[in-house]
Amino acid sequence: MAQARVGDARRRALTTVEEIADRAQLVRDAAGDAGRPRDAVTVSTQIIHTAFGDEARVRDTQRELCEKWAGIPDQRLDRSAYLLFGEPAQMADALRERQQAYGLSRITIMAESGVALAPPDPLRFCREVVPLL
Repeated sequence: MAQARVGDARRRALTTVEEIADRAQLVRDAAGDAGRPRDAVTVSTQIIHTAFGDEARVRDTQRELCEKWAGIPDQRLDRSAYLLFGEPAQMADALRERQQAYGLSRITIMAESGVALAPPDPLRFCREVVPLL
């Protein structure tokens, strides 16, 4: 079971906005091919980690996520569809980009991450990011 969790974390860390956009297009095409409206299926994403802060804090958090959460070599994770980084305006911009790229219509925020540098703070997210959307 632990191996499955690591594999899922790795997949989420490395799945980009562009890959989700491609998958959403496949679903829309399949809906259309089946005679259903292309927008019959909505897209939602679970945000696993939010890391508020400047570039230095974001990079520190990304290193920790790579090492302790995903078990992958250190790399930037800012294109992951399941992560949000930076100041509130940057997070809002990232969510707007995702809405444009693949029709993101709903998100959920994890309440517990287990990563010290990306502690869960859904209230801060609601106070500082949501009003910008």
